[in-house]
Amino acid sequence: MNDKQRTTLQNRSLHKMFRDTSETMNNCGLTQRGFWEKAKRDFDLPISENYLKEVFQAVCETTCGKDKTSELTTKELQYAFDVFQHGIAQSCGIAVVWPADEIPLCEEHEV
Repeated sequence: MNDKQRTTLQNRSLHKMFRDTSETMNNCGLTQRGFWEKAKRDFDLPISENYLKEVFQAVCETTCGKDKTSELTTKELQYAFDVFQHGIAQSCGIAVVWPADEIPLCEEHEV
């Protein structure tokens, strides 16, 4: 199957839909937490690695002002991870741990 990439018009429409919907939701007084409280009964999607990466990127943007993890300093990465880890623990009761076989999170290494 050789599906075509979405068109420029579809892309603009998709982003306009996001803008319009977010504006409407904000005008209704909804917050992200409020949205998920309401939507969790209706949205039943599996958690994926990519989804968690998007959540982590949102944490990075909110806490450090950077939406790309490659732009984070070691201290910013530590802080963003702490916020992410705490949020997952608080909302899901799941402990998120930094992989022990990887470079320690708070240690800087020269390449």
